[in-house]
Amino acid sequence: MNACKAVLEQRGDGGTGWSRAWKVALWARLKDGNRADKIFKEYLKEQSYPQLFAKCYTPLQVDGSLGMTAGISELLIQSHEGYIELLPALPADWKEGTFKGVCAREGFELAFTWSEGKIKNASILSKEGKVFRLHSSIPFKVQNNKRVTIRKPEPEILEFATTKGQRYELVF
Repeated sequence: MNACKAVLEQRGDGGTGWSRAWKVALWARLKDGNRADKIFKEYLKEQSYPQLFAKCYTPLQVDGSLGMTAGISELLIQSHEGYIELLPALPADWKEGTFKGVCAREGFELAFTWSEGKIKNASILSKEGKVFRLHSSIPFKVQNNKRVTIRKPEPEILEFATTKGQRYELVF
């Protein structure tokens, strides 16, 4: 990771819409939300029309715009390590918020709210009926019309079986 950070440092934070979106996503993956937020704010100031389309030499480039939404998603949720992590790279300025309709690996659709930089609740729709695995140091309760057993197979990983089409409410 240090080598990746060094290369990103050498390349700098500037660039066109897609380049900045890619950098936001990479800094988010490296869990540096504040650096990603700095690039995002510069994108809005220098590389974005009021309608949020990227300025990339010709008008209304969509690759920077859609790439930036992917980068923002990466700041708020990651699921590439075999578990879901909420707010893995939350910028310090984003103290509270709500994120709805985001899809994670293994067929889960999530909506969640945070306040004071901490997750408060989450709603999970299981689209495939797979095991929901969450990286969390904070215990939570699961509300569903059926009994849900939460297991802890490894440190900071909490999991429970889901049923396809069922919604699960997590309260932290």
